[in-house]
Amino acid sequence: MTFELEAEVPERGVELALRVAPGETVALLGPNGAGKSTALAVAAGMLRPARGRVALDGRPLTITGGGGQQ
Repeated sequence: MTFELEAEVPERGVELALRVAPGETVALLGPNGAGKSTALAVAAGMLRPARGRVALDGRPLTITGGGGQQ
């Protein structure tokens, strides 16, 4: 199962891109204010990014502001 997350949340100063391949384990590390909670909130669908895309096994869960365009 693959997981892809690309998001921009300007009001929190966060821009990120993450891809998790099958069998991988990922940890988010960083200082306070780095965007860890924001990344998880976007991944969980609790926070809608200004621009971005969240997909699970290629199936889009969230697409905003042109985030789905290649």
